Amino acid sequence: DIISSGEKITLLPNYSIEIAKNTSPQEPVRLPDPVTPIGPVYNNIAYYSNKKPKITFLWKPQLDVTEYHFELANDEEFRRVLISTYTNEANYTSNILSSGRFYWKVSARNNAHEGKSSKPRIIRIIRDTKPPEIFVNFPSDRIITKSQEISGKVLDAVELFINSKSVNIRPGGSFKHILGFKKGVNVIVIEAVDKAGNVNYQSKIVKRH
Repeated sequence: DIISSGEKITLLPNYSIEIAKNTSPQEPVRLPDPVTPIGPVYNNIAYYSNKKPKITFLWKPQLDVTEYHFELANDEEFRRVLISTYTNEANYTSNILSSGRFYWKVSARNNAHEGKSSKPRIIRIIRDTKPPEIFVNFPSDRIITKSQEISGKVLDAVELFINSKSVNIRPGGSFKHILGFKKGVNVIVIEAVDKAGNVNYQSKIVKRH
């Protein structure tokens, strides 16, 4: 219970009240519900190479709120806050974070009334400048068949392309792909990309008779 200007007011959980000096207290206002984060998922890891990653933080939108309060810090207690901002959207995008471990939370506001924050979530950001490795079993320099199998293995790659065509990477990193050859000179280009966006290439010239 709260007593102000001789008036007794019972304040229920998740309600707030404004009390100004020498005035009667206003009616209690229900605070917005805690925000439900969507992504990045808890303990998510984001990789980058040279350019700092663009990370979008998402949460479920709520009705009857005027804005959201987004906070990101170096510590779980939010003593070292790096970002504290307000937005009308149910998301916030940052591209200023480099390697480290960060904590983020969101609360909803209805004018001056701010609800409880969501439970802090963790995001880890790792810088990786090492390109993925490629091991390829190329055809011989001269062939007579119209097509041959290109096989091999990649390490730390999440995408693989052979002559710009996406190729499935099997568990363990192995791959197989049937490649067609025209008569004359053919160029085979293998491209592997890792989580941080690092790219590695291997190529070979094959002549079909």
